[in-house]
Amino acid sequence: MRKDDISLSLSDIVNSDFVNDNQSGAISFDDLFTSFVFNQFELTERMDIQLIWSYYSKALNECKQNRLTKADYFYTKGLEALNNSDLNERAKLYLNVYIYPNLAFRVYKDKNYEKALELLLLAIQNIEIIEKEYPDIYAAKIQQIHNVIRLFLRANKSSDYIDLNIAIIEHILLEVEPIKNKYNLKNSILNQTKLQYKEEMLMQIFTEFLVTQMTIDTQSFDFDFFCKSLNEKKHNTENKYLNDWLALVSLINDNSQDIALLLKDVLKKDYKYAFFKIYVLNALLNKSFLYLQSEDSIQNVKALTATFTNQIHDKNILEKIQKASKINIK
Repeated sequence: MRKDDISLSLSDIVNSDFVNDNQSGAISFDDLFTSFVFNQFELTERMDIQLIWSYYSKALNECKQNRLTKADYFYTKGLEALNNSDLNERAKLYLNVYIYPNLAFRVYKDKNYEKALELLLLAIQNIEIIEKEYPDIYAAKIQQIHNVIRLFLRANKSSDYIDLNIAIIEHILLEVEPIKNKYNLKNSILNQTKLQYKEEMLMQIFTEFLVTQMTIDTQSFDFDFFCKSLNEKKHNTENKYLNDWLALVSLINDNSQDIALLLKDVLKKDYKYAFFKIYVLNALLNKSFLYLQSEDSIQNVKALTATFTNQIHDKNILEKIQKASKINIK
């Protein structure tokens, strides 16, 4: 395949119409929680659970808006309702799966990362009691492990942040149980979890890991080598885009001229996250001496990057990406 094919592919994409990326569709853990809890208990218990859950849900929403005084009001109401209820220990166990992460987010807002981690670990322990009878709740466990990853990033624990990202991605994608399995990741439970939930969590974790590479100086970790290593192994996922994207990164790092068709395929499709496309385009710019044969080709890459950047709705992430001058491909 000729090098000019890449330039022609880029030109074709620039001159075509784009479908905006759909960045919605993440798992609703409120729905996941209610679906498994409300089938477990009698009507009177469900009424108590729903009242308590509603207070904590309102508290979380207020917390997300940084209205912490109002959030604390609903946290207090939730605790009062819990203490005044006649729920048995089993019902409280199920409720704590929802309450502990909720409280963790509140103390996280106060930058009390140690207390937040303690509460997340309690949530994970509660989930582990339930997951055998309700395997889909394993997705909630992975969600809380991802929250631990976020805490490590905030607390500048770079090594823990990278190690746990790798462990959880390899667990979902490759069905690998970590040697140091602190969080009891089990293939036996993973294999019983709905594919939709596994795919959503994989994309959420992988995407945030990618965005960190795009916006933070992480010289201690070779992200592209990690992607290549994933691509060389058998994937236990039907997420075609992630597979295509990993293959594309590997082709770029191998200085392969077979990237033109795959590049065109990946960039034109309406995939959920624009971050991947921006990363690949920046990789091409960083290796323009290998792939881009003219100034027009370089300008096409910049135009495409701008197009995909405009599809990102999170202003904080957008600002970080715009500040990053380029992505260094090792």
